[in-house]
Amino acid sequence: MEQGERLLAALPPEATEQQRQDLSFSIRCLADGSRWREADPALVGRYSRAAREALADGRVTPEELERVLQLAAEACPMARGDR
Repeated sequence: MEQGERLLAALPPEATEQQRQDLSFSIRCLADGSRWREADPALVGRYSRAAREALADGRVTPEELERVLQLAAEACPMARGDR
């Protein structure tokens, strides 16, 4: 299972549908941006580290989710939700 799929599966029950959609979009955006070398590797690295830390205990807290979404928006501007 890919990191993004694990993140989605580990979201807390209180995560909103909008947060789930934003995270799903962010994961695709970052994957595409990395593939086409449009995303800043340093920012993608920060996002990836935050995602790994959030998954360390198998459950993403609301605070960890917000951090991951924030870093995704920095790494991939299209992930900001104003698409």
